[in-house]
Amino acid sequence: MTNCLIDFVCISTREEKSGKSTQHSERRRIYRHSDGYPDTEYGVIAALKSFLRWNRGYNDDLDSKAANFIFWSKLNMLGLVDTPIALSSFGGVEKIGFGICDANEFTYRTGYFYEVMRVKETKDIIRVFEIPKYNEVIFDTLKPISVIEINE
Repeated sequence: MTNCLIDFVCISTREEKSGKSTQHSERRRIYRHSDGYPDTEYGVIAALKSFLRWNRGYNDDLDSKAANFIFWSKLNMLGLVDTPIALSSFGGVEKIGFGICDANEFTYRTGYFYEVMRVKETKDIIRVFEIPKYNEVIFDTLKPISVIEINE
């Protein structure tokens, strides 16, 4: 078994106020525990080719693309990618609704933020924050509106 990291990158051009264009890139990183070799039958290149075809129409959304790769990989591990149920039309709903985002940013659509912290071997704490609309969010200034403890 060989571990690997897979980065999904989106490169865009932004126009500055000065009129000068600059390139901007965003990156989401996925960890893959096994078969990280590029050239095997079930290796990374074969998986990415198949995934990008499967995810057609949703490859421009970086956050969803990274989450969809994990979802597709799990389906693939279970042998469900090419089954009739996986190929049936759900209207694309299976490819939206979740994303892997930059942990240093909030989008303008974020209403609430949930922080799940493992604090002991069998205990998690969930802190709930309400995000002010259309304001720059400085995480250190937010106060939780709720704290929930979960024991396994």
